[in-house]
Amino acid sequence: MAQAVGELTEQLPEVTRILGPDHPDTLVNRGNLAQWLGVLGDATQAVRMLTESVASFARVEGPESRRTLAARGALAYWQGHAGNAPESARAFQDLLVDCRRVLGPNHPETLRTRIDLTYLQGQAGDTAGAVKACEELMVDLVRVLGPDHPDTLVNRRTLAFLQGEAGDPARAAEAYADILADALRVLGPEHLETRTARRNLAYWLERAGIAD
Repeated sequence: MAQAVGELTEQLPEVTRILGPDHPDTLVNRGNLAQWLGVLGDATQAVRMLTESVASFARVEGPESRRTLAARGALAYWQGHAGNAPESARAFQDLLVDCRRVLGPNHPETLRTRIDLTYLQGQAGDTAGAVKACEELMVDLVRVLGPDHPDTLVNRRTLAFLQGEAGDPARAAEAYADILADALRVLGPEHLETRTARRNLAYWLERAGIAD
């Protein structure tokens, strides 16, 4: 990850010089760098860069282009991780309205926005409502993307977490064991989703008092 950040950081000035600050490749490079910075723990810097990316994509490609909508989703995500959950929730709610209108209800970006909103609903304390929303979303994810799609796995992870938070750690541990097995099969042992599932399984096994 750190290597990717280093490479993107080195490439960005050169790409900007050659192609210009508003070229799509320059904007994509900047957005990718922001995402990696967020993954490495600098959510504040990710928010700053993605705020610029949203404005640039909207100016160059229009406010309803797919890349503008995707950048808005990335910005809302890292706003939440930077500690601004209310602003993140509002941004995702606005984004969902636009995604449904522009892209349709079954577009991956629309479904991904619903995943993030469901997670925020749980973080806000509405665990029962978030569990119901996750279960409804799971039907659409499996139908549109398939059971092994990474976004389907993410929603399964969110549902398992919410089930644990609702007072059933044993059920959460069982769900995470299934998620880990599928993540290993589909994504491999080193994928971020696989590592996350492994950590979460250990956590809920401990919470449930089950020996690993």
